[in-house]
Amino acid sequence: MNNNDFMPMFTIDIEAGVKGQKGDKGDKGDQGIQGAQGPQGEQGIPGTQGVKGDTGPAGNGISTMEQTTVSHESSGTNVWTATMTNGTTNTFSVNNGEKGATGETGATGNGISSISKTGSSGTVDTYTITYTNGTTTTFTVTNGEVTYAQMTSYVDSVVGDINAAIDLINGEIIWDG
Repeated sequence: MNNNDFMPMFTIDIEAGVKGQKGDKGDKGDQGIQGAQGPQGEQGIPGTQGVKGDTGPAGNGISTMEQTTVSHESSGTNVWTATMTNGTTNTFSVNNGEKGATGETGATGNGISSISKTGSSGTVDTYTITYTNGTTTTFTVTNGEVTYAQMTSYVDSVVGDINAAIDLINGEIIWDG
C-alpha cells in the first residue's frame, strides 16, 4: 500500500484578478558598505612630441674688460670698462680700501754678501758664497774643453745645414763639402 492510495485527488482553479494600482514609493534605504579597490589600469600611450620652438635671440656677452682708471690711493676709485659683444660698453667702479697702519719692522733677512772663486783643479772651479749672517756655502763648476776635431765637426754640420736650406730654396747645390 502506498500513501497515495489514501489521498484524494482534486484540482483547484484560481482565476487571476484585476491588476491593482501602483503602490507608493518606499523610503530610501541606507547606503551600502564601500567595496574593495579595483586593480590599477594599464599606462596610457605617450603623447606626441611637440613642435620645436623658435631660436632665441643672440646673447650679449663680454668681449673685453679693461681698467680705464687706475688708483693706488687709499680710498681711491678704479674704473673698469666692459665692451660687450654687441659693441655697447658698461663701466663700473671698484673702490680701494683705506690704507692700514704701518706694521712692525720684520727681522733682518739673510742675503748674499759675496760670491768668489776660491779654488781651481783642472777643469773644475770652486766658488764660495758668503751670506750676510756670516755663513758660507760652496759649489763647483766643471769647465768644458773643446778639441779642434769637435769644433771642425760642429762647423761642418752647421755649414751643411745652411747649404741644404739654400739648396731647397734655389734648387741647386752651392757647396758639396
